[in-house]
Amino acid sequence: MAYASIFLFNTSHLRFRRMNEDKAQLVSAPLVSEDTAESHLQLLSTGLQRLCTVEPVGIPPFRFRNLDMLIESNEMIARRSLLVHRCLERVQTTLEEVAGPAGVDQPCADRSSFIRFQWNEVRYDMRDPISILVRKLIQETEEIEENYQYKLAEFMEWSRKLDIEQKKYTTNTASLPMSHLLKAYAKHDVPIGTEFLTTLFVVVPARSQADWLSVYTTLAEPSCIVPNSSVLVFSDATNAIFSVTIFRNAVQTFKKACIKRKWSVRDPRSEESLPEHSLDEIQNTTDRLRGKLVRLLYVSLSELRVAYTHLKVAECYIESILKYGLSTRFAAFLLRYRTKDEKSIRSKLDALFGARDASSAPPSEEEEKPYVAIEVVS
Repeated sequence: MAYASIFLFNTSHLRFRRMNEDKAQLVSAPLVSEDTAESHLQLLSTGLQRLCTVEPVGIPPFRFRNLDMLIESNEMIARRSLLVHRCLERVQTTLEEVAGPAGVDQPCADRSSFIRFQWNEVRYDMRDPISILVRKLIQETEEIEENYQYKLAEFMEWSRKLDIEQKKYTTNTASLPMSHLLKAYAKHDVPIGTEFLTTLFVVVPARSQADWLSVYTTLAEPSCIVPNSSVLVFSDATNAIFSVTIFRNAVQTFKKACIKRKWSVRDPRSEESLPEHSLDEIQNTTDRLRGKLVRLLYVSLSELRVAYTHLKVAECYIESILKYGLSTRFAAFLLRYRTKDEKSIRSKLDALFGARDASSAPPSEEEEKPYVAIEVVS
């Protein structure tokens, strides 16, 4: 048996209209008598002019043992092909969000992959029955989706950590990490503590800064707070954080006095043992995971497009064999068109292929079409 396929690709107005306004169908029609792929190409080029352009491509002759195998394979494709396309949409949307809209310059299921299509025999050996090939394609798409979901979850977890950490620095001065306070305090070249002295950080409302500067030396026993040791470490519209150097034996008294004034005290000794990722560390990890995720998304997008195209080609072959029989030759076409032209294209196809059967007129909308039509979503 000889099989030929032709893909129709409408390129007019693509630059100026959204891709989701286009529709496409993979259509096959029987080759009657002396018909050839070339004669069908000429027939369609004339009959569908200004609606579609025609590109020839070959559909390989698959191996199968019986019709039950074809039916089983077709059911697997019907269940999975839409899921593959939805996964394509999710991968593309994620890529646009992570890498930016400029990172994706093609629709999900890039229909240009149908033009000059060649079955990838290196990955999908044509010596295997079609049921095995379909299962392999479906298994690959499931593995791609599982891997993508795992990497995305890992990236989202670190993005969440980064968001929480950044909010500490931008929205709540009072909860700044101790490591950040110590780093900022180190710029003043003042020791954090000695055998008898220690440094505390006090969070004071912004409106109470003058009050703090006037009373901080009196918040513990006389001579237990080092005069002029207060340093403004951070401030914003809500709070200010001051450092103060104090004798270690007066820390508890000082803390109680601050609590009475509703000032919170940050003690490096009590917080230094808490596990904490620095902002830089979280940022670096998040950036590294983002880079890995973007590379994976590009690969996944390409692999899913290949799998989707191969599944649709296999579906076209199966549907054609089931409709026309084992001994009938057929040609296949990808019709790409604007929604408003769909009715005209159907009428022309009914006229072109229905008229070849002299015993009947072109079928009505409710009657069975004389060709196979499979939707290809973008």
